[in-house]
Amino acid sequence: MSDPWSDIAASLQAGTDNLRRVSAEHPLEFWWGRDHSSRCLLALDYEITTSCPQFPELAGLQIVNFARDAAIGRLVLLLIDEADRDIFLALCKDLLAATSGLTRGDSQTGVCIAIARLVRWRELFRNRRERLSFERIIGLAGELLFLRDCLCLRVDPAIAVAMWRGPYGDEQDFVVGSTIFEVKTQLSTADAALHISSENQLDTVSGAVVIVHQLLGPAALHMATAFSLNGLAADLRRIVLASSPDAADTFDAGLLAAGYAPLAAYDEPVWMLVRQDMYTVEEAFPRIVPSMLPPGIEKVRYRLRVDACLPFKVDVTKTLEALVDE
Repeated sequence: MSDPWSDIAASLQAGTDNLRRVSAEHPLEFWWGRDHSSRCLLALDYEITTSCPQFPELAGLQIVNFARDAAIGRLVLLLIDEADRDIFLALCKDLLAATSGLTRGDSQTGVCIAIARLVRWRELFRNRRERLSFERIIGLAGELLFLRDCLCLRVDPAIAVAMWRGPYGDEQDFVVGSTIFEVKTQLSTADAALHISSENQLDTVSGAVVIVHQLLGPAALHMATAFSLNGLAADLRRIVLASSPDAADTFDAGLLAAGYAPLAAYDEPVWMLVRQDMYTVEEAFPRIVPSMLPPGIEKVRYRLRVDACLPFKVDVTKTLEALVDE
């Protein structure tokens, strides 16, 4: 991401801010800026009504809300710690994107959206020192890859986003009609084994289960099929936003629930899809389900060799098209 504060100097007078309009094309009056102490900030001017908006507190930010005059209020988000600059920029970009489709001057709706967004970002800022583990980066990239290249190409992206359940703690990653998809993604250099997180994950009591096994390999950034986690997320957001602003909101909520923010650290590594296979979980499929366990045994984690799944392999294209046709 480009840094909008890189060429903005600190204000020359205490109690004032040095501001620059974000964009004349944006429907609301957002401003990049720095205060007298050179702290980075984002400001939003809005029309004051009879009710005073209450903004949530976020660790790492100072939130100032005041009346510029009788008619106009100003919300200022001030970054306290420069170490959080990348996540603060991600928050600012999120606010700008979430309000970009409003009618020009609809600042009251903009304020409501800003409050809702800040509530969502509160947990992320609370845990702002934590970055996704490499394992979680691979897992999330795999889910987004499946969402973009398998579902969004076959159904309306707004519908596809509603099928994504992985970030919300569900046992499986996607629910397509009556079929549950569990996406397992790993590097092509890793052991050919699937890590099953519980005895419920491959249980078909709630519906048919299909395992999607994806292998990722290193790629050069200039390659047409190359992607990073940030690139995948941005690409998907463009696709979903073109379908429905509300669906883009849902997609963003999923990313936040997954612990993702578009940080510079996620621009690398860069991968390409090496292989994608699908396996249907049938009665004879090798697995552990709750009915097999003695009373009191639960939370079973195990490794499943990929070669043991081969008799249950199905054609990816035919399987997806058949489910979508339902």
